[in-house]
Amino acid sequence: MSRLRVCLVYALLVLYAGAAHAYVRTTREGDGAAVAWRSAQIEFELATASIPQGMDPQRVRNAIASALQAWTEVAVPCTSVALRVVSSAEAAPSVARDGVNRMVFRRERWSKNGDPSPFLLYPPQQLAVTSVYVSRVEQSPKLASILEADIELNAVDFSWHEEQGTPRTNTGSDLGVIVRHEIGHALGLEHNCNDGSASGSGLEYCSKASPEVRSATMFPSWLEQNTDQRALGQDERHALCDIYPKLEQQPAANVNVDKAHSTTTSVNPTDARPMRVFIGLALTLLGLGTVLVHQRWLSR
Repeated sequence: MSRLRVCLVYALLVLYAGAAHAYVRTTREGDGAAVAWRSAQIEFELATASIPQGMDPQRVRNAIASALQAWTEVAVPCTSVALRVVSSAEAAPSVARDGVNRMVFRRERWSKNGDPSPFLLYPPQQLAVTSVYVSRVEQSPKLASILEADIELNAVDFSWHEEQGTPRTNTGSDLGVIVRHEIGHALGLEHNCNDGSASGSGLEYCSKASPEVRSATMFPSWLEQNTDQRALGQDERHALCDIYPKLEQQPAANVNVDKAHSTTTSVNPTDARPMRVFIGLALTLLGLGTVLVHQRWLSR
């Protein structure tokens, strides 16, 4: 395997000799270190009170749990990743470096934490925003640890469905498909083609991508073309085994759940390229230096 650093500090493209598979890793701004969780035992907290009317909370949780399981050792035996979702009674929890990995639907205002400020509004074409926090260079010079990840889902501009079987009877965005894609960002993966962002430079354009690239979970437009595909693509399976390999002897469980960085995703039916915003925001909380790496979305 060989690694090619793409666009200075933003991504690493991992190429497999003799294969068409490739994945792109998120890197830390400042030193280009590839980001990853120190502990792959990660818990997400679903704000059940934020679930849109008409959606069954248990089915929503089941759909999310299924999406998470696709990234775990249950589905990919060579990885040590273990993910789970628990319920929270908070109706609209804030997205911040607070030690909790959150999943929340925004129903009243599509903005960061539902804030009315025009400076915090998300573009209406976004389906989801994943905020990922990473340790600062000066605090952790050798290891770019993902510290926390929060996922916000756009229930203002989009309807959602939680059906997992086929054929589908409901219209709307497929919750399981979108969450599965977002979890890839939360684990430190970028889109696998040139979507117009810095991490895509040097890759083939998404609009001209090969069938192999389009079949990957982290392809930004595959969502509307393979809405019934529930398993990870081969590229993502390779990434899990490389970044979070299964160890012969697992270390003792860490009671402090590690958290991730920030990313955003949406579906692109018009083939418009996704936009990406890199935020040089440094935070200090509880003595931990963190940096909000980026936000990403696909345009509908």
